[in-house]
Amino acid sequence: MKFTEEQFKELQGTLSFDDLPFEEEKENLLRVFNALPSHIQGGVVSWGFSDTPNSDNIFEYLIKNQFGLESAQEYYGSGVYAAYKEKGETLKINFDKLEVKK
Repeated sequence: MKFTEEQFKELQGTLSFDDLPFEEEKENLLRVFNALPSHIQGGVVSWGFSDTPNSDNIFEYLIKNQFGLESAQEYYGSGVYAAYKEKGETLKINFDKLEVKK
């Protein structure tokens, strides 16, 4: 599904990259949301971004898509997470990977 800026603003809460090393660029939040699988988008439409299963699904999808990691445990043990937490290193989202049709 592709959402408009207006539709995106009407959703409960906001897309957040808690514990992920991505630079939060507000202009890219809609682009990220539109690239998520439709079952994840549907959960957000129904329950909002702050619903735990929805935020977990977004988190897991992004670590698999962007870093090739299979679990939160693997991510938290990775050098990517360590560099983010210890040094504050951030990354830009790789939209070439993210926007590949699933």
